[in-house]
Amino acid sequence: KSGQTALDPSVGASYPLKAEALKGRAGIGSDLSPEVARLARERIGVEVEPSLFETPEQRVIESDACVVVPTLDTASVDLLVTSPPYWNILHKKDHKVRQERDAHGLASRYSEDDPNDLGNIDDYDSFLKELASVFREARRVVKPKKHAAVVVSDFREGPRLHMFHADLA
Repeated sequence: KSGQTALDPSVGASYPLKAEALKGRAGIGSDLSPEVARLARERIGVEVEPSLFETPEQRVIESDACVVVPTLDTASVDLLVTSPPYWNILHKKDHKVRQERDAHGLASRYSEDDPNDLGNIDDYDSFLKELASVFREARRVVKPKKHAAVVVSDFREGPRLHMFHADLA
């Protein structure tokens, strides 16, 4: 609802924050990549038209979600909405998403070697554990009886299908 606040701890291309602004909600997003954070701010500045009424603030914080989310007040957010990293699938040359990104000249890594980048974790179970810790902390900042929308898709790693939606739940 208008006047509420949403959190996206993995802001990426900033689609959720853009939607929040257009619906009259404040937004907080974080991204570990300085380039991605810059692009998110730019997209919001260009694609959210000024209104006769004040547009709620959309904060894009250039930092690790594991650092940003703990700084937020308990029960201060009405909605958690995010599409978290998909482990290290962008590193795999034979993965469909990687091939599509390469074909369009897009980055195929969130970061090259940042140890805080969940996309650089080699072990799937370790990745899930780290991502779950972000969501546990995010749960603290979401107001009671409010909502979370986590957009994920299952994916393949070679012959193995990772049921990412179920594993994360």
